[in-house]
Amino acid sequence: MSKVENLEKIIEDFGPHLHDEPYGGWRADRVIDKVVPTHCPYCGVQCGMNLLVSDNHLVGFEPRYDFPVNEGRLCPKGVTAYLQNHHPDRLLYPLIKRNGNFERASWDEALDLVVSKFQEIQAKYGKDGIGVYSGSSLTTEKTYLMDPDIFGAVYSLSACCTSLLADMGPSNMSWRTALKFKSKDDFRTDSFNNVYAIALTAMATAFSPNPKSSPLFVDFPFRLENNILVPNGEAYARFQSKLPVNMVAEYTSNLLSLRGIYIDYGVQEEFSHIPAGSLALSRELSEHGIPHNFEIYQGDHNRRIPERLETRVLPFFSRVLNFEMR
Repeated sequence: MSKVENLEKIIEDFGPHLHDEPYGGWRADRVIDKVVPTHCPYCGVQCGMNLLVSDNHLVGFEPRYDFPVNEGRLCPKGVTAYLQNHHPDRLLYPLIKRNGNFERASWDEALDLVVSKFQEIQAKYGKDGIGVYSGSSLTTEKTYLMDPDIFGAVYSLSACCTSLLADMGPSNMSWRTALKFKSKDDFRTDSFNNVYAIALTAMATAFSPNPKSSPLFVDFPFRLENNILVPNGEAYARFQSKLPVNMVAEYTSNLLSLRGIYIDYGVQEEFSHIPAGSLALSRELSEHGIPHNFEIYQGDHNRRIPERLETRVLPFFSRVLNFEMR
């Protein structure tokens, strides 16, 4: 194992600096000027929270009981998320280590370096030389379809957004809300419907962008016709083509190169598109002769996830990946 040079200076410059506190310190007598309803930025659950603002500084949070997903509850990461806003260790630009010191770099330079290092490692050790850890805020399924040279095996744990079935389809009233957006000023997080609509707009930005469609520069997959949501022609086709369920046929050879695929969801899952999409994805894999595991367990979108990580996810990767040194 290599020795870290200039460790004390690295910590002094970049952290970790422990025991940081909000602007003005920990105070119970603080006057709150504004309460901003929003949601946690970490995982795909997007739990609701209220941020507290004083003197134009973010100083704390409060539970948000009107949000149906978490009903006021937050995990330890969500409780402390607001502290990142002003934390001295927060990185605001890429850094590249040169001659033992981190130096500021452009995004293009940093990304080019990452790509070159990935290619160098894979050329020497093969695709198993790189492991990727992703979470529910990333479209993991789409990534493993297109980039098998990065992934050796894939576990889809309560995977969302794999299809336009169930509550991802036209029955979801959030599509109607999204169609009313005229600018980013309409992006409010005061209700779950609005948050869902923002998420759908973000997906459309990635899946069916339109640089000529100002101000949001997207084409939504649905449009209103006689007050009924119907497929929006070419935009609908483009959006559908980017969903994992509809990409299996094109990327069959990539999927067959993986060492293992595991898909699961809880029988009490709150988001109906997750069971529907997971079943559809499993059927597509089966129809194209792609081996995979599929399981439905007793649980919902949150409950039993830590247990599943310990008893299913980690043992799965231990079983199918090759950890031998080359």
